[in-house]
Amino acid sequence: GEFVVDVFDRVTREWSIDDDTRGEGGLLGERIRQGYVRSNALDRACFVAPLGAVHGPVKSEFGWHLVLVQERIGCRFDN
Repeated sequence: GEFVVDVFDRVTREWSIDDDTRGEGGLLGERIRQGYVRSNALDRACFVAPLGAVHGPVKSEFGWHLVLVQERIGCRFDN
C-alpha cells in the first residue's frame, strides 16, 4: 500500500490548479498560526484537521482546498 502523504503528493501534482504549490505536491511547509496562509478559513483548517488524514473540502476566498497535516509542534491544538 501507499502512504496517504505520497498519494496526496501525486494527486496534487496532477490535479491542483494552484501554481504556487502544485510543483511541491501541495506542500505549504511550516505554518505559523493565524497569518501565513492569508485565509482565515484555510488557516483554521490547518490547525483543526486530524493528523495524517485528508481534511476537507475547505472553502476559502481562494477556492476549495484539501488539507493534509502531518505534524504539529508546540500548538495548543496538538492531537
